[in-house]
Amino acid sequence: MTCKLTLTVPLDFGGPLRNTVTVTPGPTTVDLNNNTATDEDESVPVADLWVAKANAYDAVQTGVQTTYDVVFGNSGPDDVENALLFDNPESGLVDCHLPSPACEVVDGGATCPDVGGAPGLLSMENLATASVAVPLLPAGSSIRTRVPCTVQ
Repeated sequence: MTCKLTLTVPLDFGGPLRNTVTVTPGPTTVDLNNNTATDEDESVPVADLWVAKANAYDAVQTGVQTTYDVVFGNSGPDDVENALLFDNPESGLVDCHLPSPACEVVDGGATCPDVGGAPGLLSMENLATASVAVPLLPAGSSIRTRVPCTVQ
């Protein structure tokens, strides 16, 4: 006999998923050591990270400063720790920098990265050449950095 069991795992489930089956032996069963079996699977977090970048203009002039809003978020369903953000300004943009505050929480209890020049911290150099680790992006949260640049 074969049985098929289909389960729906809740989105907020954490930890291993265990499913145990036991058969009750009949009077003629010779081996009682194989009457239980367990399958165990690790739950794998799933998140939909997104990023948006825009300025307020459809066209910019040489020598003018424009500010880009970079919004980085997590649509869920799971929280994400230490997601990496990378933003290398395109050629034609110079003197890009991060004004204070360098990061703002937009929605949902995200944690902005610490500001600094060490690897993984929030600085223009790390954004442009390496990456910046965002400590926590809960499902439904987002952060914003503003990056003013001069158009060449």
